[in-house]
Amino acid sequence: MALFLRHNGTLTASPLSSDLLQNITLNVEVITPANAEHYLGRNFDCNRTKSREWVKELAREMKNGEFYLSTDAIGFDTSGRLINGQHRLTSVIESQTSQAFIVARNLPPKTAQLIDVGKKRTMAQRITIGGTRMTEKQCSAVRNAIVPYEAKEVGTVVLARKTYDTLVEKVFLDHQEFFENKRIRAFEAKSGSSFFMAAAIRMYAQMHHQMQQGMVFPHGMDPMTRTCLWLELTREGLSQSYPVDPRTDNAAILLRNMKERNVIDSRGGRWCGKPQLRLTISGAYNFMLGNSPKALKSHTYDPLTPITKLPSTNGLLNAKNEHIAY
Repeated sequence: MALFLRHNGTLTASPLSSDLLQNITLNVEVITPANAEHYLGRNFDCNRTKSREWVKELAREMKNGEFYLSTDAIGFDTSGRLINGQHRLTSVIESQTSQAFIVARNLPPKTAQLIDVGKKRTMAQRITIGGTRMTEKQCSAVRNAIVPYEAKEVGTVVLARKTYDTLVEKVFLDHQEFFENKRIRAFEAKSGSSFFMAAAIRMYAQMHHQMQQGMVFPHGMDPMTRTCLWLELTREGLSQSYPVDPRTDNAAILLRNMKERNVIDSRGGRWCGKPQLRLTISGAYNFMLGNSPKALKSHTYDPLTPITKLPSTNGLLNAKNEHIAY
């Protein structure tokens, strides 16, 4: 009996026969640290070098009860060699927990060369499938807004694992009206670094919080107007929508000029590293306050309140996108 596969909408016969596949078994097993050690003793010699950081991250999830059964099986080939799952099994040992896995046995040896070639869902796709529609750009901006200022990497790296989906979704929902605002969506549609949008939502939330406490800013703008001017100046270097005052708005222009001069990697990537994200956050802080320094420098510590500690900004705009009076 031939095995049929669908390719480009057409069923075609595969060179694999049912005889080759009939001995494959799939079972759900609860693997203990002792089981994991035994299975790792059958790891094939040419398997990729284990990532210590990845093992630590998975072990943390296992200890915290954040690791779940997935469709990615622990795999053994027809000779009994372990060909998939070394990081997860090592993490079971490190976490000293027992975890449920799908275990596939008697896989063709060629399978080892085909693992991890499929296209995985992005975080934005996972959150959207879960019921909260989110674009890739929104997801990047939220993660870069959340990531701790002192972290070594940007938010799209630090917060890439599915264990952070809930946190990213919560922060997005707390400020969903901001992201759905027509002016903000117009900026999102344009190309440009997500750092500017990440800084924009942080500035927007911080301004609301401080204005509710009675703070008056020297530029006299409401949070949405100030945020939109920030996005215009950092992306375009000028504004066709709002008057620009060099006494209060120069921080955004300085940042824009620094970005245009900055090439940070061998591929010519612009404005995509953690030093640039810190500088963007520092620039947004100065812009929010109406400071116009002669030169921009990154703050040693995060000058803004972490967005995870600020209240939701939903419900602060009326039907005309005008801010409700404080």
